[in-house]
Amino acid sequence: METKKRVVVTGRGVISPIGSSVSDYWEGLCNGASGVRKITEFDSSGASCQIAGLVTDFDSDAHFSHREKKRYERFTQFGLVAALWAAEEANLLDQDGDSGEIGVMMGTGVGGITSYAQAYDALYAGPEERPIDAYTIPRIMNSAVSSAIAIRLGIKGPNFTLNTACSSGGNAVGLAMQWIREGRLRA
Repeated sequence: METKKRVVVTGRGVISPIGSSVSDYWEGLCNGASGVRKITEFDSSGASCQIAGLVTDFDSDAHFSHREKKRYERFTQFGLVAALWAAEEANLLDQDGDSGEIGVMMGTGVGGITSYAQAYDALYAGPEERPIDAYTIPRIMNSAVSSAIAIRLGIKGPNFTLNTACSSGGNAVGLAMQWIREGRLRA
């Protein structure tokens, strides 16, 4: 019987409605915290649901320049910061070696929903009233997160964004584990 290569998680990063750090997130999970609350960021009165799990304690100014905030949709900001924390904890930022042996495998159900909504509004307002922002397409693509991570960390290996609805994140972790186990990737 063949022994499978052991694969472990050596770095973590979390930004979520119940905590924007690994320790806050874990504490929230252990205490049964809910990040679901009434939506106040925009008018949801016409929607059938006025509650959501929203991240409220993330300070984008602490992590991004004005130019980067224009380029990155909020979901990309979350993913990039969490990945940087995970890479730092795993000591991937200081390692020498072939950056082609490291990959990025992300899972997300939907891309930049805020940019979708803004583009929709701009289309119906008309180009004379409200032009569509030049960054709209790069911001709404599901791969915006994995691309930003690879660029920022100089990763030259495989770069995937899986979209399998609610199982996207789990599937991305499983695929990454499989590729590491098979020797295709180091991390």
